Amino acid sequence: MSRDFANLAKRGGKLSRSERAMLQGVSASGGHEATVAENYVELAKILGATRRMLQNWRKRKDAPAPAANGFHDVAAWREFMQRNDLHGEPATTDAETA
Repeated sequence: MSRDFANLAKRGGKLSRSERAMLQGVSASGGHEATVAENYVELAKILGATRRMLQNWRKRKDAPAPAANGFHDVAAWREFMQRNDLHGEPATTDAETA
C-alpha cells in the first residue's frame, strides 16, 4: 500500500475513482484501519466473516451496496452487521482445527 501511495505521488495528475477511494480510506483511518474494501474477499477479512457469510448477508434488502467503483464501505457494513445482530466467526487456533 505504501508503494502504491508513493507511485501515485510521483505520477501526479488526476486521480481515478479507485485511487481517490484508496487515498480517502488511508486518510480517514490514519493508515491503521481500512475504511474501504476492494472486493468481498477483502471485506470478509476486515469484518472477521467468511465469503459465504457475506454472500448470504448481501441478499438482504438493507445490505450495503458497493460503490460505483466496486469498493465496499466498511463502516456501512459494520453498521449493517450491528443493526441486524450479525457476527463474524471467532478466530480459531491451529489446535482447535486439528
